[in-house]
Amino acid sequence: MTTDEFDVVIVGSGFGGSVMAYNLSKAGMKVCLLERGKTYPPGTFPRSLDQMKDAFWQPQKGLLGLYDFWSFKDSDAITCSGLGGGSLIYANVLLRKDPEWFDGWPLTYQDLAPHYDRVEAVLKPVPYPFDKTPYNQTVKTAVLKEAAAAVGMPFELVPIAITFGNDVENPVPGEQLHTPANLHGVNRYGCRLCGECYLGCNFGSKNTLDLNYLTMAKELGADLRILAEVKQMQPIEGGYVVTYTSHVSKSTSENPIGLKAKFLVLAAGSLGSTSLLLYSQKWFPNISKALGTRLSGNGDLLTVAIGCQEKVEDKLQKRSVQPYFGPVITGAARNISVDKKTRFIVEDWTFTTTIIWLLETINANALKLRWFKLFVNYIKSLFGFHRNINLSYTVSEFLGAADGLVSSFPMVGMGIDESDGFMEFDKKSKALNLKMPRKTSEKFFDAIRAKMKEMADYLQAGLFLDYPSWYLSKTVTVHPLGGCPMGATWEQGVVDTHGEVYNYPNMFIADGSVMPAAIGPNPSLTIAAVADRFSEKVIEKWQADKIISSENLADEKTGDTT
Repeated sequence: MTTDEFDVVIVGSGFGGSVMAYNLSKAGMKVCLLERGKTYPPGTFPRSLDQMKDAFWQPQKGLLGLYDFWSFKDSDAITCSGLGGGSLIYANVLLRKDPEWFDGWPLTYQDLAPHYDRVEAVLKPVPYPFDKTPYNQTVKTAVLKEAAAAVGMPFELVPIAITFGNDVENPVPGEQLHTPANLHGVNRYGCRLCGECYLGCNFGSKNTLDLNYLTMAKELGADLRILAEVKQMQPIEGGYVVTYTSHVSKSTSENPIGLKAKFLVLAAGSLGSTSLLLYSQKWFPNISKALGTRLSGNGDLLTVAIGCQEKVEDKLQKRSVQPYFGPVITGAARNISVDKKTRFIVEDWTFTTTIIWLLETINANALKLRWFKLFVNYIKSLFGFHRNINLSYTVSEFLGAADGLVSSFPMVGMGIDESDGFMEFDKKSKALNLKMPRKTSEKFFDAIRAKMKEMADYLQAGLFLDYPSWYLSKTVTVHPLGGCPMGATWEQGVVDTHGEVYNYPNMFIADGSVMPAAIGPNPSLTIAAVADRFSEKVIEKWQADKIISSENLADEKTGDTT
């Protein structure tokens, strides 16, 4: 097994790993970043059914795709495998954690404020340009604003990491962007309002991490290795050795590759970093007993108000919400509460046109009836029962039958849940066990769900539904947090407030796993800001080591052994 040497090895390329890779490269460190997934240049994200079939991650079954679906007894989670991590499929929202929501954290808002500034300067979030054409035609934004006002929740247009056009004041959908070159070497185009952000943007409109932080890191000499799945980590004298499997080909997957480094940064996400440490625990016997604790789904709750209605000339009719038009999320309504157990935000969500068509097939009986009616009228024309028959209305009826979904308003909520989940490695079954109880966060979920239902009632929805797993007493999250929480002491956390693992010098964790509790708003910006803060400590220690090494070398040359 060959072993290359670096100053630092980074495991994972999401909002923690990418920020680390750039900052450490900029400081002059020799960086190797390992990402288990592939690269996804704009234009390569799956869309067709045959592409989606191969878009999931399970190497044992030959799947090396984008989406990684975790399912446990009482929780489901969706994560991402690809260069750029979760930024490839997230909803672009970059909200800061509210200063008053830091209750119980070992960090304060003031600790992160300068790092929020630095990350925003790179990712360039802008409020959704709802005051400009054609963005002002995003009906779901207007619906959220109206419904929020009706239930007493302040509304705001959220900052999103999307480039809408070359001129911020006059963006043009679909125009070729004059942005800096990226590591893929492809052109980027302004947002086309297709609502496919969470499937991966095929136009390069999203400011994903591969197009900024990772591109800059590579330009500075960082070694970015894809299809590199870490299998083992082990402390050695003077640093750490990391062993990974390369999925580039069958031959490479059979020959593990080792890397040595003075510094090690885990950034594989809440579930990834936690599970890696649990699997490697025999090599880290003095790790904190907080490992695997404080898991949170960030209070994620997905609901939909189906068949919204409005009065037109004193008559109720279906309201065209057009949930497929615009970015996935454009606005947020906040529940202002002194009780931290009922702090949450509600945002608009998106059904792509493809999803609407697929969901319509669930109504099998109605679909059969529409096919039958169209078929009968066509046969009548074919055999001359009716001459010059016009099938336009019948075809229109067939295609327009999804108006229940077009008039639907999907919502996503998130906030401060109890963050009392845990993950452990069952040595007997050699499997991960994750618990994320919904019962203990009942007050939170009751409050946010009630407010969503109130909004659905205002919109006179015919039906209010939760995500299917809700009915199985499960939570579902696209924002898993915790597992390697930071704390002021070894007893309270796996890492300190600068991300260094207690009892294991020069080993850092920089991702959502270090969050000691739910963040509340969309977590991406806070994770990146925390990583930016942690990178300063890595650089400080590396530079101190360099000074000591230089002094020792000078002493050896002069013969000074005092």
